Amino acid sequence: MAFKEELVELLRQPESGLRDPYFDFEVTSKKVGGFVISPSFEGMSQLDRQNMVWDYLDGRLPQEKLLRIISLITLTPAEAGKESSGRLAKSKKNRKEENSKIKVTDKQSTPRSGRS
Repeated sequence: MAFKEELVELLRQPESGLRDPYFDFEVTSKKVGGFVISPSFEGMSQLDRQNMVWDYLDGRLPQEKLLRIISLITLTPAEAGKESSGRLAKSKKNRKEENSKIKVTDKQSTPRSGRS
């Protein structure tokens, strides 16, 4: 079993304390990182969320596997929705701004001929 799937299976266990968890993990060169999304995080500080997840994993994975986890970002479903829609909106805005800068730059860099 690949490590990403092992991590998901482990975090889905009732003992993890995560209710209806959803995971958005990426794997790069044998390392895993990403989002852990659960309604269980509602009302908890980010520190308490991290402690909850890492304390659970620490007691169940050997050190060499723990070191393969790059980062785990813990969010509630509401935060995950805001995060992804905010990123999308920002990304579209940035593309528009970049396109308008390119157009302005193109106009300014066009050589003028026939100056008197």
